[in-house]
Amino acid sequence: MYAKPIVAYQLLQNCGHLPSPLFTKLAEQERLKKIILSSLPSFLHTHYLGCAKNDKTLIIFMDSAAGSSPTRFHSTEILTRLRTTGITNFDSLTIKTHYDPQRISTGNEKTDKTKIPSGKTISLIRKNSQSITDPQLASSLLRLASTLEQRIQITFPDNR
Repeated sequence: MYAKPIVAYQLLQNCGHLPSPLFTKLAEQERLKKIILSSLPSFLHTHYLGCAKNDKTLIIFMDSAAGSSPTRFHSTEILTRLRTTGITNFDSLTIKTHYDPQRISTGNEKTDKTKIPSGKTISLIRKNSQSITDPQLASSLLRLASTLEQRIQITFPDNR
């Protein structure tokens, strides 16, 4: 299961000897988080990963499409709430989905089930391509037969 990172602000809050710019950034991130989450329904709180500034755009990261999609409907409310709390340096809001590869790959991925025709079928394709009058179609069928023969040799190396 995907675990969210420990919030650095909470971890370092009681350290005492933090560089001022670092602590300022962490405090700003925590403030933004509280405003964003207060603008969202509670079922979206678990999908929130964090946020970042890019010029005059606030980027909100969610852990899945199930979190990103409904959050987009609340973007106006989030911007309004930011402005009412005195944070006026954002003109727009972007919601991005950040997938965790370990969470997505469950091990149940489908294997390649491409069906390759038998050698007999491939030889029929090759034979029929010789009797077709359209040169483009004949060429395409010959290339198809060659490709299928190569796939058979790769997939079943013993059948040469």
